[in-house]
Amino acid sequence: MIGHLKECRRLASRYEKLARHYLTMVKLACIRRIFKLHFSDTT
Repeated sequence: MIGHLKECRRLASRYEKLARHYLTMVKLACIRRIFKLHFSDTT
């Protein structure tokens, strides 16, 4: 999971300067990753 977060451009360059906003972006990236893993169309 951490490797995936490092690939997210927005997190890697840290556009969000406030810790609160940065943490929110980390959470959204995790949610996006989970959705992609569980709801991918691989049938």
